[in-house]
Amino acid sequence: MISARDQDERREDRAVTAIRRIGKLGTFNHGVTRNSARVRMQLESRPENVALVRAALSGLAEALDLGEELLADLKTAVSEACNNVVVHAYGDAAGPMAVDIIATPGGVAASVTDHGCGLHQLTAADPEHMGLGLALISALAQQSEFRMPEGGGTEVRMRFRRDPMVADHEHEYVFPEGDAIDPNELAGDVVVEVAPPTVMRFVLGRISRAIAAMSRFSTERFADLYPVNEAFADYVEYAADGAVGIAISGSSRRLTVTVGPLITRHTEGRVPAADSGELRARHQALEQLADDLSFERRERGELVRLVLSDERPAS
Repeated sequence: MISARDQDERREDRAVTAIRRIGKLGTFNHGVTRNSARVRMQLESRPENVALVRAALSGLAEALDLGEELLADLKTAVSEACNNVVVHAYGDAAGPMAVDIIATPGGVAASVTDHGCGLHQLTAADPEHMGLGLALISALAQQSEFRMPEGGGTEVRMRFRRDPMVADHEHEYVFPEGDAIDPNELAGDVVVEVAPPTVMRFVLGRISRAIAAMSRFSTERFADLYPVNEAFADYVEYAADGAVGIAISGSSRRLTVTVGPLITRHTEGRVPAADSGELRARHQALEQLADDLSFERRERGELVRLVLSDERPAS
């Protein structure tokens, strides 16, 4: 029987080893890129999930250095659109909600989409609240649009200025049709698509910590999320080629993160020896920290699944 103290010491040793390995490998610069980025989220319209959307926005803002004022406007407007879905779109039930955020040098665009009862029914059912909510979104965003997609439901589109010195053309924002990720490949409490892969460490870190808090992780185990996120991001940034899909699920003191399919630059049989060693070192750094780590080959690439648990009673 391993005591709680022994478990703590083992976790600390694993964390120190992995952090040292990460330090030798090097990491990407944090919060310095000004290039375009995209975050797409699929999740259920539950009140607690609005916090996950806000966490993703904070991660994107950190990655792109969006600034506190723009982040505050984004969080308020997007949260209002999400809350409208939670409260009104599906009656007393929960249903699918999609959030799409696109950042360019000139601005940030966000859309919130549901497949519920539609805008006309929403405003008729609660005209006072809906009127205030839509007015708030319109006041915060430089442009806002309230649409009813052909398949039903409601879509709210918002655009925010990022840098007045950079041209901000409407054609920079292309909201795609359909789901972001094939549900047969990734499924979880929240499914996120991130591009470029370097944005993942910021978004995954924020969302996973929010879910771990909801899953009642102890303070000691919660601290382990930081080195785990860094090691996971280092592996994915080195292996991925293109957008990265992330599925995150939480239960009682347990967190599961699945990333992929990784259409990797390091396919078996075509990996230079130096690259193979680098990828293996990053794999080992991640393995040092995870309670369970598995890899699954799919037709479009590789799925990486990590489990982190906190089996002791919450403090």
